[in-house]
Amino acid sequence: MNSTPPPPHDYRVLYCTHCGFALRVPISCGFRFCPTCSKRQAFRVRNRLSWIFDNYRPKPGYMLKMITLSTINCQDLDSGVKFLVRSFRRLRQRRVWKDHVSGGATIIEIKGRPNSWHPHLHILCYSLRLPWRPLLQAWTAVSGGTACYIQNVDSTRARNYVTKYITKADVPPFLLDGVSKVLIKYRLFQRFGDWHSLHIPKKLYDYPCPTCSRSDWFPDIKIDTYCRGPTRRYHRPQTPTHHAPPSARRGARAGNP
Repeated sequence: MNSTPPPPHDYRVLYCTHCGFALRVPISCGFRFCPTCSKRQAFRVRNRLSWIFDNYRPKPGYMLKMITLSTINCQDLDSGVKFLVRSFRRLRQRRVWKDHVSGGATIIEIKGRPNSWHPHLHILCYSLRLPWRPLLQAWTAVSGGTACYIQNVDSTRARNYVTKYITKADVPPFLLDGVSKVLIKYRLFQRFGDWHSLHIPKKLYDYPCPTCSRSDWFPDIKIDTYCRGPTRRYHRPQTPTHHAPPSARRGARAGNP
């Protein structure tokens, strides 16, 4: 995998409707390990987790757990991640999983080097007392992997774990671009089970203005015109062009006044 520098960041400028304070908001560059984007993504996922812990009521006897599952090392990273995701989908159809786990979310982490990649899943979920050996046997049957770790966590540790894995890069810097191109195809925080049906509000918090503490903002459309990505929906108004009727154009081509 060849490394190319991440694209320069574009920013959307928002203005406070009360005092006019200008706030520069970074637009996602698509690079999974970008320091600027990773902080915002981790902050967003952390807020979603806080909402889930405050509003989701697990069934009696279900506890919050962190599970780590990995497959054998692979030569091609793209194929290895696809196999990992497909294997976890098959594991969720097994009786040992259905009888013990109600819902949760997964995060993909990549370690290793070219020709010896080690993709694995970190799973945050609510479950009953999960038997380790039957779960390992089921995971080995669907993936061939021999690594399965289970630990109990509380909500604070869960938020810290998820934030760490989202911003973590366990490969050399010259490999980050290639790994990012593979991971960009997958959700950063993929929910399943009961969590998949949760209707999490898109707006979980209001960012207050540092000057007047208000939370009402409006975008600078003109500046957004020159940004890439999601702001393409803002277009500079085009000057209307008035065309002559077809009969007039035919007369002009024929030499008539």
